[in-house]
Amino acid sequence: MVGKKLTRKKLEFICGVNKMKGQFFIIATIIVLLGLFMIRNLFNVYDTVRRQTSYSSDISDMNLMQIGDEYKRIIDFQPDNLSVMNNLWNFSLFLTNKIDGFHHFSFIIFSNDDNLSIVVENFLPYDIVNLSMSTPDFYYNFSTISNGDNEIVNLHDTNISIENITISYSCGGQWIVEKLPVNTTGEKKIHAFLDNYIEKNNIYLEKKDFYIREINN
Repeated sequence: MVGKKLTRKKLEFICGVNKMKGQFFIIATIIVLLGLFMIRNLFNVYDTVRRQTSYSSDISDMNLMQIGDEYKRIIDFQPDNLSVMNNLWNFSLFLTNKIDGFHHFSFIIFSNDDNLSIVVENFLPYDIVNLSMSTPDFYYNFSTISNGDNEIVNLHDTNISIENITISYSCGGQWIVEKLPVNTTGEKKIHAFLDNYIEKNNIYLEKKDFYIREINN
């Protein structure tokens, strides 16, 4: 069987089709390569953001550890209760003004024989309401403490040793309860509960500390 001879027009049509197929292949390849390049860049951007977030988290966590150590030094080395109260207040005020997103709450008990002094610092974003301190044998309710304020309560001749207290309060629509291993029996003591946290750029880091200092003089 003798094959048919292709005419000039048919050859031009077939060559044109093949040429168009080749062009489509080249265009498709370019599109795929551009897509892969864009995906790689997106992953690079995500990785950069992730690393920056991790780095910021590490820095903030380190700041909280250093801040906690500094609070402990103030409690340990100030000569008297008034110096402790003043220096804690000044340090908390300094931190909230200098560190973006830093917040602080402290509940401190100074015990001496039958006398108790309680200091509450509120450097949280909201007012503290319905703050109470309780044990099975003792209860005290505080007034509302505004943001950036404190309350000092002096209880004289209580004739009671306070142990294992529970403090509870409402702040920013949240109800918070903390159980503290306090024991005011014996020598002069300082019991300090400190709650520090940093909240910024979708990062929330919190560090709670409880210190006890026995004063022998």
